[in-house]
Amino acid sequence: MTLTDYPITVEQVKLLIREGEGLIVEFKERYTPRIDEDIVAFANAKGGTLLLGVRDQGIVVGERLTNDLKAKINSLTRNCKPSITTELSQVGEALLLRFRLLPTARWHHPEDEPRRVAHHVRGERAAPV
Repeated sequence: MTLTDYPITVEQVKLLIREGEGLIVEFKERYTPRIDEDIVAFANAKGGTLLLGVRDQGIVVGERLTNDLKAKINSLTRNCKPSITTELSQVGEALLLRFRLLPTARWHHPEDEPRRVAHHVRGERAAPV
């Protein structure tokens, strides 16, 4: 069973935005290649939801899921070590990236940071030093 088996509605996205950012929800105004750090942080915790096209203050500015953007995000997640499965969906003006992951013994990291001393992490799970 995947997250897309439970589609999210525009009303649910509005509720996520009203509730604000937290351990399992993050807003990003737009895509940047450094989004891999946020994806890895979710993977090193318990998963979560990343909303692209939403400012930190909860203002929706919009982000469209184009084939090019989908390819970039899939490439980033595939090239993380170990790779991360991401489910993308356009919900209204927001672009939703959802991760439902079980914590593993292996820490995820972006491809370009294999020897990094501290790993990206969200929440209470401690990162190795």
